[in-house]
Amino acid sequence: MLLGPPKGTRFWCMIAKNIPIVLNYTKWKIKDGNVFFWYDKWLAQESFAEALPVVEQPLLKIKDCKLENGWDVDLLERLVGTELAENVINVLARSKEGEDLLIWTKTESGNFTTKSAWDCIRVRSPILEGHKWIWNSILPKKFSVFMWKVWHGALIVDDKIRWIGIPLASKCSCCKQGKYEDINHVLFEGEVAGGIWKKCGALLGLPVGRLWRETCLSWFRRASNSSQIGVILGLLPIIISWRLWGRRCSARMENKVETSQVVWLSIKHWVSVLGQGLAKFKKFNQNDSYILWSLNVFPIPIQQHPIQLISWSKPLHGRVKLNTDGSCLGYGDSTQAELRALLEGIKRCKQLNLSAIDIDLDSKVVLSWLPKNRCGIWYLEDYWEEIQELIKNMDYKYSHIFREGNVVVDWLARWGARVGDAKWRNTLDSPAMLRGLIRIDKWGLASIRCKSHDARI
Repeated sequence: MLLGPPKGTRFWCMIAKNIPIVLNYTKWKIKDGNVFFWYDKWLAQESFAEALPVVEQPLLKIKDCKLENGWDVDLLERLVGTELAENVINVLARSKEGEDLLIWTKTESGNFTTKSAWDCIRVRSPILEGHKWIWNSILPKKFSVFMWKVWHGALIVDDKIRWIGIPLASKCSCCKQGKYEDINHVLFEGEVAGGIWKKCGALLGLPVGRLWRETCLSWFRRASNSSQIGVILGLLPIIISWRLWGRRCSARMENKVETSQVVWLSIKHWVSVLGQGLAKFKKFNQNDSYILWSLNVFPIPIQQHPIQLISWSKPLHGRVKLNTDGSCLGYGDSTQAELRALLEGIKRCKQLNLSAIDIDLDSKVVLSWLPKNRCGIWYLEDYWEEIQELIKNMDYKYSHIFREGNVVVDWLARWGARVGDAKWRNTLDSPAMLRGLIRIDKWGLASIRCKSHDARI
């Protein structure tokens, strides 16, 4: 895209100024070729004008490089050289009919969203350790906002006022002696605060450090989503801190001093209320019952996983079964591997002149694209279009299969990712483990599908 000096209203000048930033995260998918050869980004991460000198025809469009029976190879070689011209021709040869498509590369669908655009320009602060507990959906937002403010030193205490240069004789409102007020004293070191933290630490069997932040981080690291006590452990530092701050504000603003017992009962109340919104868990230890009883929380039953018997099914007479699976280590992702595996499997069926195919996939993502006839990830569309072209004249059916019914190709995918390519003329030449899995499928033996563990029967 060619952009001249911005002219017009101030609003338009601001828009024009940011167009290059937007274009930096876009890419053209070539179809009819009505885009600039030099200045539009369509082949690599940058336009040809950014990588090479513009030797001739600066306003050349891609469609102008096309002849009646192909592409103008001589012109392309003059423009970008022999090596790059070969890559250009390979890309252009795969282009389909229709209008050129501008892709927003920051979303999988290729469609522009304001959320993804904001993520491109925003300046992110380091992620808080324990952020998943501070911003947990179970907590009321006032708890989360309070904790965030404490963590970033945004609560006003005497120490904060003195720190910005205002002289002040400090006296806390949370202790009888009236000590120097800083955030660590209010939320951790004070007479009531220290007693509350020690009481919770003794109940849960957790250490109480010397500082508020240090203790919170220690408890966050021990928290877990796998058990009811683990979740409560992640929420307790927030509930305790919020309640202690409320006590300080009541004493300072309303001259109402709450006892340690009142604060403790209030903390137990909030733990009990929030505990009712928890889902089922995988673990429940023997000591959990006493802790939950002490906090007035009802135990939540352990999550029961339904058990299914899954086996590989043979195709009907006259049809063949195509099972595919993908495995990814490092570059790429599992969806790309699954789609590539499907493409290679269909190519193999074409080579063997097999047209009546039952396709079993364990990728629900890829499977969801087939009825819609549309790929949901823009950078996989080339593979998708090739698959659509191959199966156009085939009698195919597709269905989802769990990994337990797809054990042979699942093993092959993991083995291939670890070892590399391999060919065997027959099953006798294949590894012993693979032969065993093939026999199990041949005999129709089932696998037990359970999220907690897998076993063969």
